[in-house]
Amino acid sequence: MTPETWRHSVTGSPYFRAESSCLLLSADGREVLCYLLSTELGDAVGECELCLANAGTRPDLHGQGLYRAVFAHRLARAKDQGYRWAVLDVDSTNRIAAGGFYERVGARTRRTWTGHVLDLAGGADHGGTGARPGSG
Repeated sequence: MTPETWRHSVTGSPYFRAESSCLLLSADGREVLCYLLSTELGDAVGECELCLANAGTRPDLHGQGLYRAVFAHRLARAKDQGYRWAVLDVDSTNRIAAGGFYERVGARTRRTWTGHVLDLAGGADHGGTGARPGSG
């Protein structure tokens, strides 16, 4: 994803909440080690949900508990900010989801969705997840 696409579909979205997102930076502040970006979604009864939609850890740092720490920090802040619900939009093939992380921290599946791909070029195998632009 290009920086322009990232700005347009993620941080430039009217639903993006910088104050509800978290970056873990290197000691010199020059590298992102782990991140969790949030959007806000309203519901039919006027309550807002915090959607924890984009997250990642630098591959060489996997397994060191960075995401667990960022996730716990973010949930505590969301509660302090008055959110009642934190919603996760997670690909079922995601390594963290497959390991049961979200269930261990108390999340439960509310609904699932299926992504569909249309081959507009003809004959190519997409091999992807069908994720929405900007969600992964």
